[in-house]
Amino acid sequence: MSSNSRRTNTFAHSTFLASLIAFTVTVITPAYSGVPIVIDFETEDDLVTPLLNGQSINPPGCPGFGNIFNVTNTGLNLGPAIFDSSSTGPNQAGPDFDLLVDSGNILMLQDTESSSNSNCIFNLPNDAGEGGSLLFDFSPAPYPVRIISIDVIDRDDNGPLLIVMTDSAGSTRDVMIPANFTGEINLGQIGIGTVDLSSGLPTESPEVPGVFTTVTDTPAAGQTAFDVNDVLDMDIIFIGSGAIDNLILEPGGECTVDGDCDDTLFCNGVETCVNTTCVPGSDPCTNPLLPFCQEDTDTCVECLMDSDCSDGDFCNGTETCLNFVCQPGTDPCDDGITCTDDTCDEIGDTCTNTPNDANCDNGLFCDGVE
Repeated sequence: MSSNSRRTNTFAHSTFLASLIAFTVTVITPAYSGVPIVIDFETEDDLVTPLLNGQSINPPGCPGFGNIFNVTNTGLNLGPAIFDSSSTGPNQAGPDFDLLVDSGNILMLQDTESSSNSNCIFNLPNDAGEGGSLLFDFSPAPYPVRIISIDVIDRDDNGPLLIVMTDSAGSTRDVMIPANFTGEINLGQIGIGTVDLSSGLPTESPEVPGVFTTVTDTPAAGQTAFDVNDVLDMDIIFIGSGAIDNLILEPGGECTVDGDCDDTLFCNGVETCVNTTCVPGSDPCTNPLLPFCQEDTDTCVECLMDSDCSDGDFCNGTETCLNFVCQPGTDPCDDGITCTDDTCDEIGDTCTNTPNDANCDNGLFCDGVE
């Protein structure tokens, strides 16, 4: 939800708001390559800097992400933290076996029984049994954001989980993930499931056939629908413990790379993609000697039609365009008669053809006067 339109979620336990521990993380945007970005919590979202088991995400001075989003939290917990979910990793001895889903690093709300050391590492990574909220703010992103899907973990008997997305106009999409959407991994059940957030359709449980998420869209005043291509905020509200992984998003505008904007017309210039918006190209024919664009040959030429060659001078005759090259005009006052003096009046755009006997003189006395 936007800073001026964020609504209070009253879903289930009022204890979520009984205690507010708000930490902010500012994260770094990787260059967008035209494929969806997967936030898998193995690295910061520069996709380079590694995140460590037990790492606290939010306190000042601790590592975070980048500029795609900020993360804050509410509830009786110590804020977002990284948990290595490998069944043979550093958390294999417990205390939280439900999170050992072999999905690498996952993001959880750290419980209050562990403290952070000077290196921003919790000494006992464990998800908060009291639940709480992870609040994602995508306003720092340099482009509108489309949220595609997310993996939810340990949604068995801990109760439901609610994901609330808000677009920039204030319209919302609520995705309710029921209890038992996933099973108990330590009982051999499926402990992790992917939830579709973009289509508006329910997602079936990977563990219990016939169990689905529910999706409810609520347009803001003056709006007709939730805009999935312009998500500004996403709140993930846990009833009890749990975690998330593999948040998949992509820019939600009309383009991601310049090629998305190409209309294939040479004469329109090169279109570019700026912050997921297509910007028209400029005239490719700026050379004053070749000012006209010829689409069929993708070239800049001197002329396309006769009028392009006109110099405006009557006495120069009518210039023509031949094969995109200007041809000079011919004398408009030449009447083809050798014994007249042909003159051109540029001011009046007129011709005068005056007979002149001298033009006929062949210089021979014996021929007489021509």
